[in-house]
Amino acid sequence: MRYKSHEIQQHITSQRTSGLSARAYCRTHDLSYWTFVQWRKKDHVAAADISIPFVKINMPQACGFVELAMPSGVTIRFPVDAAFEPLRQLLGAIKLSGIV
Repeated sequence: MRYKSHEIQQHITSQRTSGLSARAYCRTHDLSYWTFVQWRKKDHVAAADISIPFVKINMPQACGFVELAMPSGVTIRFPVDAAFEPLRQLLGAIKLSGIV
């Protein structure tokens, strides 16, 4: 059976949020584990497609960087004047990775 791109994206996202291992998720949803692994390798879930809400904040001019500290201990530091789109893609990729 061939799956459409949006179906693949849905399975990848559902597995990540399900709390199940990839093998268990595939068993539960009658998917080939090896096909699922290939889907993840091809990264059908594009970070750019993830909706990330942004809130405008006013930063003092003296502040050159903003640090984003994740609960996992990962800290991301970026310039205050960073371009919006690459930052949105980065945060989307972080959200997908599950390290948040």
